[in-house]
Amino acid sequence: MNILKICAIATATAFCSLVYAEPTTAARDSLFSYSAEAQATISTGSHSPFWLSANKFGLSSQRPNYGFLRAGVFRHMDYKPRFSWSAAVDIAGGYDLSSPFVIQQLYGAVRWRSLQLTVGAREHTEGFLDERLSSGDMLLSPNARPIPQVRGEMPNYEPVPFTNNWMWIRGYASYGLFTDSNWQHSWVNMSLPGAKRSVHRLYHSKGLFVRFGREDKFPLTFEGALEMSAQFGGSVYSRSSKEPYDLTLIKMPNGLKYWGKVFIPMGGDQGGGNGLIGEETNVTGNHTGQWNMALKWNDTERDWSTRVYFQHFFEDHSMMFCDYLWRDMLLGFEVKFPSNPVATKFLYEYVSTRDQSAPIYWDKSPEIPHQVSGRDNYYNHYLDVGSSHWGMGLGNPMLVSPIYNTNHHLYFYHNRIKGHHIGIEGNPCQQINYRVKLTYWRSWGTYDVPTPEIARSFSALCEVDYHPARLSGWSGTLSLGLDAGELLGRSFGVQLSIRKTGWI
Repeated sequence: MNILKICAIATATAFCSLVYAEPTTAARDSLFSYSAEAQATISTGSHSPFWLSANKFGLSSQRPNYGFLRAGVFRHMDYKPRFSWSAAVDIAGGYDLSSPFVIQQLYGAVRWRSLQLTVGAREHTEGFLDERLSSGDMLLSPNARPIPQVRGEMPNYEPVPFTNNWMWIRGYASYGLFTDSNWQHSWVNMSLPGAKRSVHRLYHSKGLFVRFGREDKFPLTFEGALEMSAQFGGSVYSRSSKEPYDLTLIKMPNGLKYWGKVFIPMGGDQGGGNGLIGEETNVTGNHTGQWNMALKWNDTERDWSTRVYFQHFFEDHSMMFCDYLWRDMLLGFEVKFPSNPVATKFLYEYVSTRDQSAPIYWDKSPEIPHQVSGRDNYYNHYLDVGSSHWGMGLGNPMLVSPIYNTNHHLYFYHNRIKGHHIGIEGNPCQQINYRVKLTYWRSWGTYDVPTPEIARSFSALCEVDYHPARLSGWSGTLSLGLDAGELLGRSFGVQLSIRKTGWI
């Protein structure tokens, strides 16, 4: 019965997309476009293979069999005039998703010169990592559903005055609202000791990117960035193991002044009386961040490039300002090859989050006047539910998302990992392109909940896209996924997508 429902979704969307007329040559110059898609996934294990559900902006499911219909209309930004605007309505309905109806994207944006303001939910990444091949950004990957937000930014690199185009900058800052309060209420098992769920939590992010170099003068460029994000405000329900039937309501610091304390991380009012000592003496909210660095060599004459990049994730000032060695990292290497029918790009990444500034934490006291800022707990928080949205982790999906937890606890049980990841893509011919992702990683659990033995996992993806020349705007994707190992278990799955795009 499940398979029949999924096949019906694919058939219905393929039929619906026929209502769109083929775009004329003049229509292709339009700024308005449409898209329609049907996707069906069938798996043999207890869950869908890892790479058939991860890094899909949350429009997926960890369940073995799922599918959806998706349709959207987009007004694209025109960067030629000084002023322009864009907007999108992108919705989906599916089977065995976290919700049967999804507003995937709904936003409007205005741009004046190099500045842009976006309001709403939009699929967005910073573009520091390859979205198709990478394992995922440590701070904000394309793994979870978009968070509706008001975002001001300089989206493209702009030259810094008086540097003769050798220095370029871009940046962003945003405030948003998590939309999964009702889903948490229905999904989280609050009878579990230590369980937590949040209501109306707010989101904040900011980043500054700098690039040095001129490829027209010298092929080597450097890119660096500091990014930070935070959860704050709202309320959190938690259950104490000593009170099996009572829930504790924790009202987080709210009010406009705390928006400023989150933008520039500061503690709350000393002695404010809310009982949240950590929020008062440390910083308001659950803050995370990362340093980005990359070196790129671009040989335009031979049409190839290579890039080495590094990300360091942090959760407190000690790991932000090098008080401890940066043993935790995402270290990557990618090569873009000259045009050939075999492979156009190769990528390798090493991911390690096992150290977390060591296993011991001690706040200084009159008895022991020394502070040891260890025992970080990546993507988790002592008060909050951690860095997830609709159960999917906001950061790198190899730190397995809470949606996989059979106890329905919003907790990252596998945030101490080491892994290796390979990505390859190519275009054998004009109508066909492919990508392959191979990932092997090990988990030690967390410092608080270690695994009895090292848990291993291997995940693979083999995907082929077909764009028939005679059917303009049509495309199909066949994806094969495989999981093996103790961490996620065994699973094999097939995913089929049919898409129709065009201009209005």
